[in-house]
Amino acid sequence: MTIFKIPLELYQQNFQFGEQKIMKINHFFIGVFLLLSSIGYTQQPIILNSMEDEVHLYDHISIYYHNDWKKIPIDTIINIHTKGEFYKPKNQRLYIQPQSRTMLLHFRIKNTTTTDIPTYLTLSNSYLNYGKVYYLSKQDTTALKEISFYQNFPFRSVNYRHPAWKINIPTAEMVEVFLEVVDNETRTRLDLKLETEQHFFRKIELEYLRTGLFIGFLLILIFALSIFGSIQKEYSIFFYCLYIILVCIEYLAAKGIGIQFLWWEQPFIIKNMRSMSQCLAFISAGCFYIYFYNYTKKTKWIQYFFIGSVLIVSLVLGLYLYKYLFGGLVRLYVYVWALLQVLVIIFVVLHAILGYRKVLPYYLGIAFSLPIIGILIQLFSNPSVYDPKLYIWVLSNLFYIGVTIEIIVVTYFILSSVIRSQLRYNTLKKEANVLKINFQEQILHTRIEAENNMVNDVHDSFGSNLAILKMSLLSLKEKEVTTAQLDHIETVLDNFNKEYRYILNSKFSPTINSESLISQIKNLVKKLDELSTTKITSDIQFSGKYLDELNCLSIYKIISELLTNGIKHAKAEHILLAVNQKSKTISIQAKDDGVGFNTKKQNSGSFGLKSLKERVKLLSGDMEIDSKINKGTTITIALPYEQ
Repeated sequence: MTIFKIPLELYQQNFQFGEQKIMKINHFFIGVFLLLSSIGYTQQPIILNSMEDEVHLYDHISIYYHNDWKKIPIDTIINIHTKGEFYKPKNQRLYIQPQSRTMLLHFRIKNTTTTDIPTYLTLSNSYLNYGKVYYLSKQDTTALKEISFYQNFPFRSVNYRHPAWKINIPTAEMVEVFLEVVDNETRTRLDLKLETEQHFFRKIELEYLRTGLFIGFLLILIFALSIFGSIQKEYSIFFYCLYIILVCIEYLAAKGIGIQFLWWEQPFIIKNMRSMSQCLAFISAGCFYIYFYNYTKKTKWIQYFFIGSVLIVSLVLGLYLYKYLFGGLVRLYVYVWALLQVLVIIFVVLHAILGYRKVLPYYLGIAFSLPIIGILIQLFSNPSVYDPKLYIWVLSNLFYIGVTIEIIVVTYFILSSVIRSQLRYNTLKKEANVLKINFQEQILHTRIEAENNMVNDVHDSFGSNLAILKMSLLSLKEKEVTTAQLDHIETVLDNFNKEYRYILNSKFSPTINSESLISQIKNLVKKLDELSTTKITSDIQFSGKYLDELNCLSIYKIISELLTNGIKHAKAEHILLAVNQKSKTISIQAKDDGVGFNTKKQNSGSFGLKSLKERVKLLSGDMEIDSKINKGTTITIALPYEQ
């Protein structure tokens, strides 16, 4: 604190006094000013009766606006007040419009106690361009340290984030206080408080406690989301974590805490941190929207709009680099805020569309609109300085209250979405395991049935031939062998060999690919035609290109079973196999002139047809059976074919 004397250049032009005489004149003018003030001005002083008094400042304040935007010396201020040009405002509002004018405020404090009372005058405006306090007592005029947010920081005089001045009120004296405020903003917060030391420090503790709880809560959310995103490998969540971090930085910048504790030595950051952090927060949130949402074809354009908006704001952010390197662009933050407000309102509308399209829940769009509503209410409302403190605090922090609710709701959406996806994945995995087990059981059952069928085939063919051969040999045991008997034995052995080769060829699965499929089918038809009494002909109009090995083998097995069933069960004399391609379909048809069967009876579900149906089903095909007793059977199979 420094002692400021009334400027004496005017008097020194005509009088040459010594230092002692100058001090006497100084005290004389102060005494005359206090006398005239007490006679000609009816403003009531603020009475301090104890160290714990809570002072209501606005009941005792008077204001004067100077049309020029410049600092005014104290002697001019005293002269203006002496002329009675200060006035008591009616219905004083929290926000004023200085319009590049210098504003002077005046009030009186009277100490009625027997001890000096230290008081603190605070102006809740962290980004005030200029502020200075003078107070006049009987002894002298005291000029307190001038404050500005970008140079003479508030906390350098009083350890507080807002402009604050300590005024010591002497015992049983009345002090005249003048506050000079210069601000070039279109809307300035004039939230003045005069508090005793005890109230002042209690308020600081409460404010920093609230800030600590708010930042701590957001950091807990960041930690929880980071761990959750890492475990679930949802890395787009980290964009939202970055968004929350930038919200914390913007909050510290807006409340003056960042300047006080973090970046007070960086002039560029002091002047641009708020708008830069808002740009970065917008980019982070936009990246989260781009990568986390599951867009449909009808909402894909919204994703493209998010991408374009992020790119635009990224380019705007590059202007800050230009400003850092070359200077200028003093009012850049005004245009940045205007751009961000427009884009954020559009984002809210787009979230409403996503909610309408069932891409997002409706509550998410409501949550995103809360900060915008908070900003609009703050911009268009101007509470009275006499409104309740809680109401003013809530109104002043509506944006951050809305952001907090938005972050909580989005965090809930992220956690519920990922948990719901995980539960859906677990359910599908469980169902897949059940299907796998059922499929394995079905394969095992089919394999057992196939093995039993093969045993029956071997018994019917090999067994009967072996029995005949045994009986023929036993009949020759004690007799002479005739030519007819030898011919009979030779016929039995030939039949045995044919049956053996037939079973081998019908059950054999060669290595097949798209190039060898047609030749293998023709080879199969040729061998079965040679080994059976049934005449088999084929008409193949199909290249087999672009088929993988699994599909080639499946088609081969289907044709093999068709021909085998016709030979064994139909007792046909002729079988015609036709394979061709129609559009995107492979058509396989086997037509015989055998005994036929009733498709409505159980034998239509025999093992041969059942196995055939399962193979066709695995290839997503269709099978039709047309059969009548003694009129043959036609089986037509259609399989999908993508070139």
